[in-house]
Amino acid sequence: MENQNTDSILSVIVPVYNVEKYLARCIDSILSQSYQSLEIILVDDGSTDSSGQICDDYAAKYGQIKVIHQKNQGQSAARNVALKIARGEYYSFIDSDDVLLPDSYSPNMDILLRNPQFSFLQFPYIYPYGDKCAEKKLCYWGEYNGEESFLYLLSSGQMNGALWNKIFHRSLFNDLKFREGLIFEDTYLLVDLASKGLCFYNSEFGAYGYCLHSGSIMTSKDSYRKYHDRIIVYNHLLSSTKRYVSLDSYSFVLYQNLVFYYLGMLQCEDINNFDQELQSAIYDLEKYSFSWSQLKASVALPQRKKILFFVKILGLKRFVKLYQLIKLR
Repeated sequence: MENQNTDSILSVIVPVYNVEKYLARCIDSILSQSYQSLEIILVDDGSTDSSGQICDDYAAKYGQIKVIHQKNQGQSAARNVALKIARGEYYSFIDSDDVLLPDSYSPNMDILLRNPQFSFLQFPYIYPYGDKCAEKKLCYWGEYNGEESFLYLLSSGQMNGALWNKIFHRSLFNDLKFREGLIFEDTYLLVDLASKGLCFYNSEFGAYGYCLHSGSIMTSKDSYRKYHDRIIVYNHLLSSTKRYVSLDSYSFVLYQNLVFYYLGMLQCEDINNFDQELQSAIYDLEKYSFSWSQLKASVALPQRKKILFFVKILGLKRFVKLYQLIKLR
């Protein structure tokens, strides 16, 4: 595919925190892209290993690399500070322990530059990258329009809830910032983007390599905070999908996940305030008025999952009743 307007800058934003084992591999995969009109912004978020020095070494060698050093504030804050100095027409967000496969930017930037109506583009990813069982995740490619289509792809799993395999036009961030202090801020921001009624594209070109290792969020032990933040994100997504009758089936899937997360959160050893969180969970679950007849009509859930869904709900009710009767904590 022939490139056009290759002088259009793509800002690649990379939050960095204690990834000395993987950082060079990540940066090299960006530098090796055939699309060369890049600025790479490395935000050292208070690393205590050699990550900050690795960033400085690369910046000294490559003029398109900028480095920001800050006290540890989390990935969202790192991305927000990078947005303040990014000068590209388009933005890409890369996790510092992952990789971009060769020639991922060039064909996708060409699509965006040929089609200015596309506010963002999603391209395939490989999960888990480097594993013999790794699978290339490829959505049906083509053009999509509007909030309903966006939410359909997001709630059905055809669009993953991360930012790293997407390229965004800078205008989307004129009035949007990442929610700081939230672990799963990517999906939260994507729900906000959906409300803009965007025109976007699913591409078949390129691939993002998502790597699993012992220090990543995906492999870390489940905790109160992980469940709590997932609940915030799923509530945000569910409140949006419920506005569309066509998405009822997928709302059930989201609700099923919420029940699971509430149950998990209430059983975490590091839960902050059991009484308060229990009452909050009951209140949030009571906001949803799904009936058995609606659930039976759901085409998004197979029969086995419908049964598991009600087992989980009954489990929560019994857990709550047991707690209220004998005050275990």
